[in-house]
Amino acid sequence: MEPRLVCVAGPGKGREWPVAAELLIGRDAGCDVRVPEDINLSRRHARVERLPKGCILTDLGSTNGTLVNRAPIHGPTALHHLDTIQVGMTTLRFEDPAFVAILGAEQPAEPVPGPRRTQGFLLGVLFGLALATLGWAANSWWRDRARGLEETRRILEVVETKPRLDLFQAAATGDLAQIRAHLRAGSNVNVRDQNGFTPLHLAAYRGHLAAVRLLLEAGADPEARSATGSTPADIALSAGYPDIANLLTGGARSKQ
Repeated sequence: MEPRLVCVAGPGKGREWPVAAELLIGRDAGCDVRVPEDINLSRRHARVERLPKGCILTDLGSTNGTLVNRAPIHGPTALHHLDTIQVGMTTLRFEDPAFVAILGAEQPAEPVPGPRRTQGFLLGVLFGLALATLGWAANSWWRDRARGLEETRRILEVVETKPRLDLFQAAATGDLAQIRAHLRAGSNVNVRDQNGFTPLHLAAYRGHLAAVRLLLEAGADPEARSATGSTPADIALSAGYPDIANLLTGGARSKQ
C-alpha cells in the first residue's frame, strides 16, 4: 500500500490522497490536494514528495506557513507515520503502512518422526535419549523465540503510539539529525517509557547501526533492561541484527 494523506479536520475532512510520487497542496485548480473552501490555504501551499527513503514535506512560501506536529517547518521535512500536517484550517494526517512491519505468525516445526522399532535394547535407549535431547532443545528454542516475538510486538506498539516529536521517534526512524537535535536540547539519552524501553532499544530493534553508534557515543546504557529484562543487544539479536548485538556487547556475542 502507498503512503497517503488523510484530512482529519477542516473543510475537506474525510478525504484522502495516495502519495504516488508528488502531491501539491493548496486552493489552486492544479493542486492534487485541493481544498478551495479553506480561505487560509495558499493557492500553492505545500508539496509532498515520495523519495526512495521516505516522504518529504516542503512549504512553498505560503502566507500562513506549514506546521508538522504543531511545529512550523522551515525547509524540507521528513514525514513519519501518523505525523499531522497543518495547512491553513486544514489538518492532514500522514499514514505510511510500511512504517510498522506486521509480524507474521510463525508455525511450529514439523514434529520429528519417531525411530523405527528395533530389536536391540541399547539402540532403542540411544534413540530415546537423542529424541529427548532434541525435544528439549526444540522446546527451549521455541519458548525463547516466542518470548522474542512478544518483546518485538511490544516495541512495535511503542513505536506506533509514541508522540512523533521525541527522542524515541528519532531513534526508531534512525533520523541522525533529529537525534542530535534532541541531544543538543538536553534530552535524556537513557529516558525510559512505560515498558522500560530506551531510545537505544528502538534503534537496535530497527537495525539503525549509525543511530546506535550515535546514542552510545552520547552515553546510552547498553545494559539497560526493559520491563521484561531485555537489553538492547537482546532486542537486536531477536530482530535479526547480530552486527548491532555485537557492537552493543563489545563483540562478546561473536566469541560465544
